[in-house]
Amino acid sequence: MSVLENRRSGVRAPALVSAIALSVLAATAAVAAPLEPTPVKDDPNVNETSPAAHGGWFGWAQSRSNDAEKFDFYVQHGDDARIRVNAANTQGLGGDVTGHSAFYLQQLHGNAPRIHRYDLKTKQRSALPTSIAGGKRSSIRGSLTASGPWLLVQGSTPQRNDYPLHTVILYNRVTHERREIDHANYDYADTLVGQVNGRYVTYAWFSYGDYTSSVERYDIKTKRTVELVSYEDGLARTGTSVSSDGTVYYFENDPQCGSPDPCVFDLVRSPIAGSPTVIASMTRESWMLQPGRTHVKDRSDGSHVVYVSWSGDDGDSDIDKLVDDGS
Repeated sequence: MSVLENRRSGVRAPALVSAIALSVLAATAAVAAPLEPTPVKDDPNVNETSPAAHGGWFGWAQSRSNDAEKFDFYVQHGDDARIRVNAANTQGLGGDVTGHSAFYLQQLHGNAPRIHRYDLKTKQRSALPTSIAGGKRSSIRGSLTASGPWLLVQGSTPQRNDYPLHTVILYNRVTHERREIDHANYDYADTLVGQVNGRYVTYAWFSYGDYTSSVERYDIKTKRTVELVSYEDGLARTGTSVSSDGTVYYFENDPQCGSPDPCVFDLVRSPIAGSPTVIASMTRESWMLQPGRTHVKDRSDGSHVVYVSWSGDDGDSDIDKLVDDGS
């Protein structure tokens, strides 16, 4: 039985291993000289999260100054004026940029979010088919990334019990091919969509039994999923992203961290060939102040720009970037 089949059967992960074992497991990732983050969006009056970048464009979700619970999705080319892509009286919950299009999740009042396209040349908006989510009762959740013809989104399908099935959906907007590459019953687990970039997809599979999670990398060409780190080692992972060469980034921490000691969140680089390496760390007073989404932008010299959104101890979220040359 494969790992994915075992998880889907409802078997929960074992209890957390001891603190000694955790320290040994954490030590399996080498530690590089820490990369220095550079602020990208750090307005103290709003929360900025869900970074996205392509070419000269940068996108992000930003809370409203008069309502921290509501967000708009913006794109900006270089130092030009920013553009709000979601329509008036709606929310923009996040998105991505590819080619001359911005794809984003737009929500009207309390309705389920719907995928929209914003043409960066004509400034026109258009809605994508609701069938991307699945059946008539299925819906899209709050995450979306794009690369070439592919869109990666989180779906949710109601079940006969009280818990929906959360899905990882890959959709080709040119051929209209739809792939459900993983799912989890929300009764005991969740799928946390990361990023699609070129032929690779990454996401996390989270267990509510002990707040641990695995990291998965999916190859669009071969249709194979590889588990990079297992949820059975007692660590939690969030904010997965991937480069076009298959290098995966994610934050990792001990879910039992906290008072009296602060929580350390390590940003890990995991290439296709080679060992995982911690390239940066952030310290917070509580495990609830977890980092948000990360996003990788490839550069022509083979290095990667990793955008990260994280919250300070005051709870405000900003976006930084780190340049990783793989050394």
